[in-house]
Amino acid sequence: MRVFGPMTLFAYVLGVVATDTPSPDIVEFWQVPSKVDGRWKCVESRPICGPDDDVDTLHRNADTGEWECCPKGHTLKDSRCVSPVPDPDPSWRCSDRKKFELAERFHGSLSECCHDKAYAFEDLTHYFTSLLGLVDLFCKDKCGEPTPKPDEEWWRCPKDKSPCKSHSLEVNKGEKSLWATGAGSANVPNPNIAVAGYKYPFDTWLALTSGQNFELFIKGEKVKPAKGSNYMIPAGTLASDVTYKASESAKIQFYAACSKHTPCIGDQVKDWTLDARTTTQAREVEFDVSSYEGDLIFTVADVSWATEQYDVFADGVKVGRTHGRLSLGEDMWDTANINPKSSWAANGAGALGCIANDGFWGSFRIPQGTKKVTVRLIHEQPGWPSYWFMYRIDKPCKC
Repeated sequence: MRVFGPMTLFAYVLGVVATDTPSPDIVEFWQVPSKVDGRWKCVESRPICGPDDDVDTLHRNADTGEWECCPKGHTLKDSRCVSPVPDPDPSWRCSDRKKFELAERFHGSLSECCHDKAYAFEDLTHYFTSLLGLVDLFCKDKCGEPTPKPDEEWWRCPKDKSPCKSHSLEVNKGEKSLWATGAGSANVPNPNIAVAGYKYPFDTWLALTSGQNFELFIKGEKVKPAKGSNYMIPAGTLASDVTYKASESAKIQFYAACSKHTPCIGDQVKDWTLDARTTTQAREVEFDVSSYEGDLIFTVADVSWATEQYDVFADGVKVGRTHGRLSLGEDMWDTANINPKSSWAANGAGALGCIANDGFWGSFRIPQGTKKVTVRLIHEQPGWPSYWFMYRIDKPCKC
């Protein structure tokens, strides 16, 4: 470890009167003073850390008061160099993030002889104090876990991994009744209206709302319930593969499981509404959302005959595009997957039918402070005078 004490420099000036003495700041920060034209100036900068030292450990020694660096492989604790090196902290610890090169930047500022002007020492002191503050902020030994990024799984809530839910797939969150099966089993009816060959379009929660001794099976394998009486049915599962056993009658509800494209729903702000249509001459419809507080979830569902696809914007910034079933993966945005033979009533029931089946729809996060939401028609089947969609507005689930 190389240490340069300021005492050798002070020895030269002990016999000199105060008015003929270089500022102690020059010596303190390892710069060599010289009197030029009657004024003290920096003429040379000496290194604080040697080639075998770790510049990230720059500190003032708690015992000597001198600036120094620890040898490589040592750690800094309570302004002292410690060896051997302890086991590294977990990756989320701030002490693991020491690659800021603050000491090197500080040394670089010294090499510029920033004291070339008389009485400018306070500049260096100010900058160095700021750097030390950054070191304390980013490289202190212990700190809490980092705050999640604003967009990190914003759709997931609550944080305890309990089965929070997105849109109900039944009108007015309706329940489906199941008969007791006795010693046998029976098929679970698919969400919304009965459809032959139904496939679940996304991960779906089956919530048992009443009944006991209920068991769910997918392809004959028993499904373990999540917290409470909620059973997960994966996207793409055939409804004919989902069966149940129950010693008594039961009631169930279906919900979309939370994901980026099916965010968790909190309080409803505006129910399903049909008050705007698009045409090939007027492709955009605008909605004023300036009166709402906080983030919003804006959901669009194609109703009437399935023919169109929409982009959605928040104050001119695109936030998403309507899509088909999530089980299609990246192909869910491909308009080749629009089924022109399908249609849904232009009401809330039709919107849920669109979501629960093969319609094109989407739920989009609208950031707090947005003034205007724009829905733009980008694909349509020619020949129709107008194109209808339902929309609703909700609050995200509160965590």
